[in-house]
This record gives sequence, structure tokens and C-alpha cells, in this order.
Amino acid sequence: MSDDAFLPSAPREFMPTRWSIVSRARNDQPKVRDAALNDLCLAYWYPVYGFVRRKGLDPETAKDVTQEFLAQWVAGPALERADSARGKFRTFLLAALSDFLVDRHRKESAQKRGGGVSDIHLDALEMEARHRLEPLVEESPETAYDRNWAAALMERAKARLREDSAGSAHAEMHAALEPHLLADVGDGVADELGQHFGLTRAAVSAALYRRRKKLRDAVLAEIHETVTTLEEAEEELQHLFTALTE
Repeated sequence: MSDDAFLPSAPREFMPTRWSIVSRARNDQPKVRDAALNDLCLAYWYPVYGFVRRKGLDPETAKDVTQEFLAQWVAGPALERADSARGKFRTFLLAALSDFLVDRHRKESAQKRGGGVSDIHLDALEMEARHRLEPLVEESPETAYDRNWAAALMERAKARLREDSAGSAHAEMHAALEPHLLADVGDGVADELGQHFGLTRAAVSAALYRRRKKLRDAVLAEIHETVTTLEEAEEELQHLFTALTE
């Protein structure tokens, strides 16, 4: 991904953070609480699973540990200890996961499943299929966690774009541009897209540039849900960009 326009300064207005979802996860109203818990788990289950696998656990055990951690974290005292003053949600969750694995190893027994994620579907085949697509390189579990976190965040940002463009007059073109948002587009591809949509190469390039800016904004919106200050947002954007491109 070489488009420098993808890495702007964070906007002046700071949006609600993922910590607000943590607050909703503590809500006394079951519907509000369960919706927040499900959102947290669905957003972050794969970075957790990838970290656990890199720690050397087999696929089935890693699935169980992921489920156990999420159930314990969202339904137990760990969630009550969650504090936005501690900084980025990414690093807070990793610290909680590391503590959980140490405690689990010490106890040498699985924690009881349950809580607000009892209906979260974590398919072992899907989890391992995604893990097998990871690059065959030597990297620490922490590095893999950051890369998977960045990839998950990017997918949520793309989902925002797809939802925004669904049903619009340009939905087909947006879908055609999506595979090229994070990579250079050769003249042949630009010509092919131009012919299909009746546009010049310059018009395709302009449309791609606008779409990348929208993706950038969607990425920033996701980042704003995991940090508490503008400075952290800038730092997190650079960190996750590096995690995706190295």
C-alpha cells in the first residue's frame, strides 16, 4: 500500500471509543449488555486466536482457550477492571490475554464457559483455515497479534464502506475498486475498469483516490473506538499501518 494519502492526521473531533462499548457491556439492561459483549467478541476473536496459536497450542485447544478467555473476560472481574486510562484497547486486551494464559497454565484446568458470549459461534474450522493463510514466517505471538488486529480493523473499515455504498448508483464500481484499495493499480487494470464503466483512466484513478480517502476515514473511525486521545489515534494508525505492510 503506497498511497501516502491513506495516512493523514487524525480529525479534530474525537469520536466515542471502544471503551464506551466496554461501559455498555457493564450495563444492567441485558439487551444492551449482551449486544456490547457480542460486538467486542466478534470484533476481536481472531487476534486472540492467532496469538494463542502462535503460543504453540493445537487448533482445538486454541479454540477452547479463545472461547474461555472471551467468556471469562466479558463476564468476570477482568471486564470490571477495564479502564480507558490505561491507554489503547489493543494493548489492554493483549495484557489481559497474557495474564489469562499464565493463570490458565498455572491452574492447568479450563475455566468454566458461559456469560454473555454463550451464543457466539466460533467455528474451529474457520479459525484454523484463517490461521493457515497467515504468512509462513518466524514472528512473535505479539507481532502476529498486532498484524491480525490490523487486518481485523481493516476488514471492519471495508465493511463500513460496503454498507455505506450498498444500493447506491455507484455500488458496482465501489465493489470493483475494493480489491485495489491497498495496492498499486497498473495501467492495464485501470484501462479495464475504465472500459467496463465507460470512464477514462484518469477518472478511474480519481475514483480510486476518493475511495481510498473514504477507507482512510473508516479506518480512523475504527481506531477511535480503541484509543482515548488524538495522540494515541495518530500513533495507533502508524503502528497498524506498519503491522500490515511489514
